[in-house]
Amino acid sequence: MTGTIIVNKNEIDNRYAWLLALVNSAGYLLSTGSINVYVSGIIILVINLFLMLTDSAKLEASGYKSPLVILGVLFGPIYIIHRAIILRKTEVPYYAIVWFLSLVTLMYITSVDEYNQELEGAACVIVTEILQENNDQRELECKAVKIDEKVNDTFYKAHAIISNGESVKIGIEDKSDDEIFVTMSSTPH
Repeated sequence: MTGTIIVNKNEIDNRYAWLLALVNSAGYLLSTGSINVYVSGIIILVINLFLMLTDSAKLEASGYKSPLVILGVLFGPIYIIHRAIILRKTEVPYYAIVWFLSLVTLMYITSVDEYNQELEGAACVIVTEILQENNDQRELECKAVKIDEKVNDTFYKAHAIISNGESVKIGIEDKSDDEIFVTMSSTPH
């Protein structure tokens, strides 16, 4: 039953374990918003600590050994894994499976985001070079590139924001590990 107060070893309140399994996803969403990455990390750490301490107290009240909260604070997965080991005889630890799947998903999303940020940064440098070399517009430079669409595994549609405020459509082709080509649809004035 959801919201049941633990009375004995047969009734285990898993709300806090489920929240722990999902809190990293919330941390990712916080860090992609306007909140500083370090601030969101501290917020998630405090939430994790609160959830672990509360869950640990509920388990102890139910007669179970408390999982390692201190190690869980240092390395979050330890608490979830230890909790699953402690309770393995009484239930399937679906929250641990969800935690693992959310971690793998977040690692994949983060790696894609990092790759796109690196590609955008490299493309911005090339846009500045194109502006300054081909058009003799030394006062103009690229301020940012934002990928709009991944056309296929190696080609992206994007737009570059130029120092004069104009937005220029560009194409980015990832040729290899260290080589990209950038094409511009027009030249800013």
